[in-house]
Amino acid sequence: MTPEVSIITPVFNSKRFIQACLDSVANQTFRLYEHILIIDKSTDGTEQIIKKYAKTDKRIKIYWTKGSCGSGATRNLGIENAKGKYIAFLDSDDIWAHNKLEEQIKFMKQNRIHFSYTKYFIENTNTHNISIFHSKSFATYTELLKNNFIGCSTVIYDSEVLGKIFSKQLYLRTDYSMWLQILRKIDYGQLLPMELATYKIHEDGISRNKISALYYNFKVLYFDERISFLKTIYYLFCQINYILFKKKEIREDRDE
Repeated sequence: MTPEVSIITPVFNSKRFIQACLDSVANQTFRLYEHILIIDKSTDGTEQIIKKYAKTDKRIKIYWTKGSCGSGATRNLGIENAKGKYIAFLDSDDIWAHNKLEEQIKFMKQNRIHFSYTKYFIENTNTHNISIFHSKSFATYTELLKNNFIGCSTVIYDSEVLGKIFSKQLYLRTDYSMWLQILRKIDYGQLLPMELATYKIHEDGISRNKISALYYNFKVLYFDERISFLKTIYYLFCQINYILFKKKEIREDRDE
């Protein structure tokens, strides 16, 4: 049976978190999916855990990169092999609520939405503090230039309407690159205002390096989107202000 949803999960040395990720997919109330896991030269035993799950669940499809490619090329390989109408993303250290696919696919069909995302929890893996990230209700191309408020592990898009969208970046801001390409094709994406995913942050993780992240945002805006240098600098300042605002908002939310 052809899957309705293809779930794309890039994997690199995720032994600590991959089992929870796989379980959160296996426990979905929506069953018509394939889970595509792309292993990018993992060396910590993650691959063995995935193979064990794949033996009992034929919906799990495993692919391997030919070298250490980064999340963009790894995710692109998954998209290339996806068979589902809907493309969903789940990072290997994140998890979904059990009704994530059911609620979001229903939301998209009922409202004829081609690109959707949800609210999500943020868990600090060192302190185990949990907060809620409140995304904006609508995402337009112009709004996303100012800040990327869409969590990667919350996104689903309709590949039959939009086609398969591939990241132009290979390492950081790979999801940002894809969202902007999608929003060039449609007027807006829409938020499903439910916390249906948990995004885990690691103090020593690559995504915590804000200077590096801003550098890759510059590459996305200036080189990929071909925005003028001055406008790119303006959008980067908007992004810095947004990050500072969201940090304050998340702290206040956590303290309540």
